Amino acid sequence: MGDNRLYKIACGPYGDDLHWTDVLMRETQPRKLMHAMGMHFYCGSGREKQPAAEFDDEDWYFLLKTALRMDELLTTQIAVMDRHDPDDRVGMLVDEWGTWHAVEPGTNERFLYQQNTMRDAVAASITLDIFHKHCRRVHGANIAQTVNVLQAMILTRGEAMLLTPTYHVFDMYSRHHDAVHLPCDVRSETVSCADVEVPALSACATGADDGSVHLTMTNLHVSREFTVSVTLHGYRGQQLEARVLCGDSPQAHNTFEEPTTLHPRDLAGVQQTDAGIEVPLPPASVAAVTLR
Repeated sequence: MGDNRLYKIACGPYGDDLHWTDVLMRETQPRKLMHAMGMHFYCGSGREKQPAAEFDDEDWYFLLKTALRMDELLTTQIAVMDRHDPDDRVGMLVDEWGTWHAVEPGTNERFLYQQNTMRDAVAASITLDIFHKHCRRVHGANIAQTVNVLQAMILTRGEAMLLTPTYHVFDMYSRHHDAVHLPCDVRSETVSCADVEVPALSACATGADDGSVHLTMTNLHVSREFTVSVTLHGYRGQQLEARVLCGDSPQAHNTFEEPTTLHPRDLAGVQQTDAGIEVPLPPASVAAVTLR
């Protein structure tokens, strides 16, 4: 009705199936049969599938390493799309993504009800950073799912409900919506645990229509705080706001008895410098900073 138009999405690959993408793009592009193609990728759980809040440091890094695969998957899939569609006509929709843990004890296996900890929040933030990096081709992405299933934003029990750490990450990132992608060169040390190695830091930045700059950054280190030095080329804000999401432990999560254990709070200690700002990032945390 009205200005609404049909938006055709073709069934795309799971993960690294490049052959599927190549054939799909080759056969559909001449006749312009679709506006976008979908892609699914779940980063799973720890080394073994486990309840969301039952993990150790090795499981923490294993899950984040798997979540970071999204960057490699998008890079290779988009390279195939670019060969057939150099004008970026067809979008990539990552229409299923997220963590996938064992269901909570005592719940129906088929309902896929799982808890949601700081590990899920960090997995969400680094994945959103990757989507932001590839926004030229990634036109949309849908976490699975919204309420009570997999990496949900909201959990309910009867008439009660709570907001999960993943919900708060999405809320913190909402200021990037409709803003302009700003190139973000992230340099950090790496963190190793057993045979797993990940970068210690992830981040992205946008510029809004009102002239403000929004930064989000994630500390992937499970136990160490970092002070992040941010250089802002050609920009100096007059006002600064900063919030952080973190818990007393990586396993921290909200319950119906204590629904606000994890929620964003003001981040103290952020300072402006001659070059930009310095941000103290607690271990296993996600921060959002706005400069006006």
